[in-house]
Amino acid sequence: EIPSFPLVWIVPLTLYLLSFVLVFGRRPLVPHRVVVAVQPILVAMLAVIMFVPLRLAGLCHHLVTFLVTALVLHGELAARRPSADRSSEYYLWIAVGGAAGGLFNALVAPLLFPCVLEYPLAVVAACLLRPRAPDHDPGTRSRRLDLAAPALLGAAAIGTFLALPFKGDERDVVVRVAFLFFFAAVAHYFRGRPLRFGLGVAAVLAGGFLTFQAQGTLVIARSYYGVTRVVREPGTGRHVFYHGTTIHGAQDPGKDRPGRPTLYFHPESPIGRLMTSSVAARRARRFGVLGLGVGSLAWYLRPHQAMWFFEIVPVVGELATDRRLFTYLSSSRGVVDVVIGDGRLSMAGERDRSFDLIVADAFCSDAVPVHLITREALLVYMRKLAPGGALLFNTSNRHLDLAGVVAAIARAQGWECRATDPVEVERPGQENATWAMVTGSRGDLQGWIAGDGRWRAVAAGPGAPLWTDGYANILAALR
Repeated sequence: EIPSFPLVWIVPLTLYLLSFVLVFGRRPLVPHRVVVAVQPILVAMLAVIMFVPLRLAGLCHHLVTFLVTALVLHGELAARRPSADRSSEYYLWIAVGGAAGGLFNALVAPLLFPCVLEYPLAVVAACLLRPRAPDHDPGTRSRRLDLAAPALLGAAAIGTFLALPFKGDERDVVVRVAFLFFFAAVAHYFRGRPLRFGLGVAAVLAGGFLTFQAQGTLVIARSYYGVTRVVREPGTGRHVFYHGTTIHGAQDPGKDRPGRPTLYFHPESPIGRLMTSSVAARRARRFGVLGLGVGSLAWYLRPHQAMWFFEIVPVVGELATDRRLFTYLSSSRGVVDVVIGDGRLSMAGERDRSFDLIVADAFCSDAVPVHLITREALLVYMRKLAPGGALLFNTSNRHLDLAGVVAAIARAQGWECRATDPVEVERPGQENATWAMVTGSRGDLQGWIAGDGRWRAVAAGPGAPLWTDGYANILAALR
């Protein structure tokens, strides 16, 4: 959800290594029986939180559950270590297991699974490897229940969620989360028997997947850049395109060629008003767009205009050009072309001064690729602008002040920069969107925004972060 930088992956890595330090110490800081007792509670809650966007609180719960689970499993590993004469073999197999897990996640899982299934599978595996309760019943009847009880729980969870009408409103979500908590509590009751508990957690996760992800899904695909989904929205029938957890475009059914752009690109939005203005009709013939989404901007093209989309994810190009899902590209009145490849590199290969308007709207889920918004990147884009052209950035972001980043680069280069503030949306299906515009001179800027009072000077002070290819301070740009 935010650009990739070391502070993200160092946290779980640190917790993983810390668990080894704690369990192999002479005196474990946390008694093993305590973490064994706490883990089922955390995992049962995780089975629900995995499907509820709790942001920071949810992230903290994931990390705490990960640490406690590592303490449980590595504690069992430490308790079973062999005599000193076999320690080399012991640690070799630990290293082999770690390497096998890394290879599976990096190479095998993206090819096998259409979404990120390796994480819930790892959670289930951790439950299956828990130590048994000392007073468990090893009898035949109990072993049969290890399979029968989770099967009944899974059937009840899946049957309940399939029977509930899918409305998608807040009340519907609350009801489904309440049922998910109930089934998770039942799974927690199985904590004394690892097989029963692990399969019970798997049943709850299956129910959660059917509840919050599978219903309404038309297409789901996975690539190196994450998971993409197209969902039919209940009630409206709108096709909504998700990349990760963020909506990247949507299209309403209808006959209005075949439906006006929605969400961040609706006609009343800053980009919509610019594209429909007489200024764009007069000054812009060739458009370059970094990031395809569903191709919403192609709807605005006039017959004398052409638009090139630069998209790095091939599956996004396949979905946007599938007329059964979206028709913005196929129904456009202008000329449209989709170039698959990194936006910055592809743009660098175009002729200088070849675009009248360049639109940067490339996101991976809600994260903007940092290399597309550095000083060196903007130098590339500005070289490709025709005299009097403009560069537009979609700065809509839940976490980062991207307008300040763009303004800092513009100020350093002596360019003009203006941005829009969020405004109240007027209709259902519209989303707030903020945009920043960069031009080479004040006269060029006034030529594009004349008469539109929503564009303002950006308050980028002397301490605003200046992103370059060699340095990008993500923390300084956090809201």
